[in-house]
Amino acid sequence: MSNDKSSNRPYDVLVVEDSADDVELFLRTLRKVQLETGIEINLQALSNSSQASVRLKEHKFDAIFLDVGLPPPDGLELARRIRS
Repeated sequence: MSNDKSSNRPYDVLVVEDSADDVELFLRTLRKVQLETGIEINLQALSNSSQASVRLKEHKFDAIFLDVGLPPPDGLELARRIRS
């Protein structure tokens, strides 16, 4: 992520992942990015694609990370829905 956004608002990032360990890995990685770059990141993590579908209708995210192995609808189907 570059820090050339037109506004000073934080980046909003959504992680859809059913593994708590993988969510923790994302958290640690993004905290490191924040410390090294000064970029503010708001991370939201959801454990299933049904929750994510609802949240995506309510909020626009700067980045979305999807687990492709989620229970139906899986991450690939959710990605198709997001793109349409």
